[in-house]
Amino acid sequence: QLSAKNLTNYIYFDQTAKLQQADQNIQVVSAEITKRFHFLKNFHLYNQLSFQSISDEALIPLPAFTSYHSFFYGNKFFKESLHIQVGADLWLISDYRGYAYSPDNAQFFINPANRQLGNIQQLDLFVNFGITQNGRLFVKMENVLQENYDEASERIYQYPIPGRALKFGLSWRMIN
Repeated sequence: QLSAKNLTNYIYFDQTAKLQQADQNIQVVSAEITKRFHFLKNFHLYNQLSFQSISDEALIPLPAFTSYHSFFYGNKFFKESLHIQVGADLWLISDYRGYAYSPDNAQFFINPANRQLGNIQQLDLFVNFGITQNGRLFVKMENVLQENYDEASERIYQYPIPGRALKFGLSWRMIN
């Protein structure tokens, strides 16, 4: 997928979280490559690479490159009533200036610091148990590559992603 956008009269929140309007048009060119592989009957590999170029990165501070990959084994057991997936997700995100967040007014604004965010490598391991068409039990070890808080893990200014964490629970989609 390839796209090009020309943003006119772009409105944003500046470094002090005040509303501003861009003086010039901003061009955004992006390319995304997505490919799914299915092999040896039950193995799956999903890949997504995204590249983008923004003419004014000071106003739209997003990463130039992101990469997401998911590799898992999936199979159905007990007369196809239990669907199990075991696998790993990998994210690679290039460095970028990023946004800051103000919980007071629930708005993102231009990062006031001169520090780059991103440059993230995150690996998650997971097990999913599909118990119904809409219900799923899961266990997930997030951020296996990182032990504790690391300032470099921020995707939003002053909001780091947590270090290694074990999560488990029930996911249920409410569909009629």
